[in-house]
Amino acid sequence: TWALVKFVYEGSNKYDDEQALIIARHLRGLQRLELTFNKLSWEGVAAISINLACTERLSIGFNNAIIQGRPDIGGLPRLTELVACTCCST
Repeated sequence: TWALVKFVYEGSNKYDDEQALIIARHLRGLQRLELTFNKLSWEGVAAISINLACTERLSIGFNNAIIQGRPDIGGLPRLTELVACTCCST
């Protein structure tokens, strides 16, 4: 199993729904996934929540498009930490 895949960049990264689906389908054993400053929509979040049942820590923060969220993301059976904020607080 994969322990961590981290796609974090200064500023904005290019990860969108298509890349989220690829990650979710091919790295099902992920325990931690960090996609901060991403271009995900609720469809990408749904792909993650449906396919990554082993995920314990998920960071999809700094994204205004997913503010309405996906209620099923909280249903990930092993999820202990979720970062899904829209902006950084100072």
